[in-house]
Amino acid sequence: MMSPFIRVVVGLVLSGLVLTGCTDESVQTRATPEPSTLRTDIEPLMGRLPALGNDFTAQWLSNTTYDQSGPEPASYWIHALITPTDGVAGLIDGTALTPGTPDVREQLSELLPECDWEFAEEVSRAWGPLDWETHVWFCQEQDQLVITLTGDA
Repeated sequence: MMSPFIRVVVGLVLSGLVLTGCTDESVQTRATPEPSTLRTDIEPLMGRLPALGNDFTAQWLSNTTYDQSGPEPASYWIHALITPTDGVAGLIDGTALTPGTPDVREQLSELLPECDWEFAEEVSRAWGPLDWETHVWFCQEQDQLVITLTGDA
């Protein structure tokens, strides 16, 4: 006859074995998202960045990142090089700028012009969706800007 302590230990070991056999393999072996394709359509950007209006061209990338602890994407990101038709001066409109270098994926980084990039903290806070992290850099010499967005998928 087994002691109560041994019964509890055996029960815990058997429970652990049963639960281990019930794991969902699809969660454990989730595939990494495909590399992003360079896009030029502007409608998705207009919806997330209404301050830009609708008179611009863009080259941009987007994709998702995964949290290894869960089955769903943890966040969604967008990196965009934007050329407003009317230039960037009206978008800056007296905003304080500080020197900064856009932090974007390599595929987009290769498209960035040589420039004295400037970061706009005030614009970054005001432009993006409220629950997304947004960063905006301006290249006044080339009348272009870079925007990065990261948010929940």
